[in-house]
Amino acid sequence: MSGRAAAWAEFLLGDIADLRGQYADADQRYDRSEAGARAASEWGLAALTAYRRGRVASAQGRFTAAEEHFNRCVQTCEERAVAEGWAGSLLSLAWMARLRDAPPDSVRTGLERALERAQETGDAQIQSAAHRQLGFLAWDRFRDRADAQHHYDAAHAISTERQEAKELGAIEGELGYLASEWGDLDAAEEHSWRSIEIARRIGDAHLLASAYWNLGRALQRRGDLDGAEHWHGRSRDQQQLLGNPTGEAVAELSLAQVRRLQGRAEEARESLVAAQRLVEAHGFGELRDDLAQEAQAQGLGREAGPESHPD
Repeated sequence: MSGRAAAWAEFLLGDIADLRGQYADADQRYDRSEAGARAASEWGLAALTAYRRGRVASAQGRFTAAEEHFNRCVQTCEERAVAEGWAGSLLSLAWMARLRDAPPDSVRTGLERALERAQETGDAQIQSAAHRQLGFLAWDRFRDRADAQHHYDAAHAISTERQEAKELGAIEGELGYLASEWGDLDAAEEHSWRSIEIARRIGDAHLLASAYWNLGRALQRRGDLDGAEHWHGRSRDQQQLLGNPTGEAVAELSLAQVRRLQGRAEEARESLVAAQRLVEAHGFGELRDDLAQEAQAQGLGREAGPESHPD
């Protein structure tokens, strides 16, 4: 088998492992594929494989590694005049900049650049995802509900036309989140259930975990604390199975909030400490302010941490 053929074979096996959620195997396959592609001067495959490796690292919560892979994809595309994975990598880099609390204007510029590249290359999937992230940013950082709705409408139209079930499930889930923000709890539950139904139909465990959390959040805002605890718990358990510490920490923090509101102080504290340990162990800090606020709400002080919990 030629080096080029071997690189493509490893890439396809990596895709299969990725679809199955076998991320360690997928990363190893993609690593061999990228090395073989570069040795064979197959620059399009090299760029695409770097992009895939970034997505796998993101799914595992390894954001530093993910950024390295995405940047390598962009660099390869720019240096070798190929387009594979370019728009997707730009999109992912903008998304991770948002997680790092980069200035909102710079994040929006990055997303708009990704959208423009996707439009130039005809990548409808990335166009939809870029619109979706621009919509979320429009509300999350600029509180512009009309712009948010505009972008989500565009994303929904693209994904509906292409029958992209995975992307539609993500759109429905995020609309559920935003509807909760906007106080439309009936719509929040409706969107969340649509996301759950899509995730179950296509067998997407990551989408399902996120949809469970969105439903729990809507119920929490409605005051249905038992229902909220149930769905946050299911989200946490699913995230544990997937090996996603970021998602697990988010769900654990939500459980801490719900249990505090239920008057279950010790269990609330246990959930808070579990979330704190995940954040500290895996080096992501976007939840630290929320953790500190919950610690204060529990009467532990803003500096309460895992070491304060008796084992």
